[in-house]
Amino acid sequence: PYFAQEPTSYLTLPTIKNAYKAFSVKINFRPDNVDGMILYNGQRRTTGADFISLGLVSGRLEFRFDVGSGMATIRDPNPIKLGEFHTVEVHRNLTQGYIIVDGGEPVNGTSQGKFQGLDLNEDLYLGGYPNYTVLTKTAGIKSGFVGCIRQLVIQGEEVIFKDLDRSSTGVTNCPTCKDHPCQNGGSCADSEASLYKCSCPRGFTGSNCQHHSSLHCHSEACGPDATCINRPSGLGYDCRCHLGKFGNKCTKGELVTTPLFDGEKSYIAYPPLTIVHDDLRVEMEFKPLQRNGLMFFSGGKKMKVEDFVAISMVEGHVEFRYELGTGQAVLLSPQPVSLGQWHRVVAERNKKDGHLRVDKGPVEKRTSPGKAQGLNIHTPMYLGGVSSVDILPKPANVSKMFEGCIGEVSINNKKVDLSYSFTESRMISKCVDSSPCDRRPCLNGGECMSNIEYEYQCLCKDGFEGERCEVVRYACQSNRHCQNGG
Repeated sequence: PYFAQEPTSYLTLPTIKNAYKAFSVKINFRPDNVDGMILYNGQRRTTGADFISLGLVSGRLEFRFDVGSGMATIRDPNPIKLGEFHTVEVHRNLTQGYIIVDGGEPVNGTSQGKFQGLDLNEDLYLGGYPNYTVLTKTAGIKSGFVGCIRQLVIQGEEVIFKDLDRSSTGVTNCPTCKDHPCQNGGSCADSEASLYKCSCPRGFTGSNCQHHSSLHCHSEACGPDATCINRPSGLGYDCRCHLGKFGNKCTKGELVTTPLFDGEKSYIAYPPLTIVHDDLRVEMEFKPLQRNGLMFFSGGKKMKVEDFVAISMVEGHVEFRYELGTGQAVLLSPQPVSLGQWHRVVAERNKKDGHLRVDKGPVEKRTSPGKAQGLNIHTPMYLGGVSSVDILPKPANVSKMFEGCIGEVSINNKKVDLSYSFTESRMISKCVDSSPCDRRPCLNGGECMSNIEYEYQCLCKDGFEGERCEVVRYACQSNRHCQNGG
């Protein structure tokens, strides 16, 4: 089927069966637009907010799911080519999910909270949805998929599209050269990889030569480390540079995946934190080069007492400080950390109760005073420093910005895409390690070995597997206690 979205196109299918514990979907499609909902299955509003979605966001595939206590967002880092067929597999098992694009490496993610079962009872929508305003809090996609879907396999069973004529809205057959799909003087050639291929005259782009090159995103519009975004007006596009890149097409500079901060003017800002009123867990890798400096900050509105949360280096120790409105909690690691080496901090608060742990040290516990239990923050999430010292409330007790490197950052168990999702940055350079094993990437007691071909390789202990030994091979060994006699 072909989804033109003029104005809406979608197919309605039965809900995914037996998805409570696990599901798998395989789809073969040819996109003609960089944005759009490919697949959505949710829960009727009366029963809850569980859902799964697969869509294109600025040319990248995004798989989301929520089993009832927090969403997982899994984004493939590479943009996919328009006008060509791609095969995508999405898998979920309890709170773990992953996506495989064109047989590549899996991209993993985990949903938050304690719930593990997925309850779906609404129809499965393919290619679009009747009302996108309903989806703003879940899938976050505002338009339908434009393109051709050639194959759909759900839970191992292939969907036969010929049987679905009655349940379709605005759906036609996928075009071939016989249908003269190429516009603006483009010439058509049959193609096994994509049914047909249009060769566009100069000045036109798009899989059907339907766009003026100067007005619409196309494959050469921006450099490889950039995201092309069409302007809402339909006139023109902008190149959104990934961290470390600059210039009109983002071809200058060097892509930064692990940022180095200079301790003075450097910072990176990310969108404000959400769903952190009751609980916040920050997990962060860092390599300090100085004994003092602000690593993480998010603040509230300017009031008599301003809510905030901050993680800093203070005289070589790691400090976790938060204010909910009726007094601060200040937690300090008992041991100073060694400079020039990688460390991992976990700072979390549940209402008033705070916990801090650095590397494998003891867990420090404190409770904030007074009645206030909720964290109300509005500023961007800052790493390594802030855009202006005026943002910092005096009680945050910050004297210096952070000098050193920041590696992987997770908020409420959700990894932050450091080089893609930032909103602004200043004076950032690339962190250089003497060996990829310096960051201690292997989890669960795995041993790291430098490897020329793969950067590093993890030798996992029994019961663990995966690139970083992050996957529990035998779930029953991981101290998960079954409930209700299971």
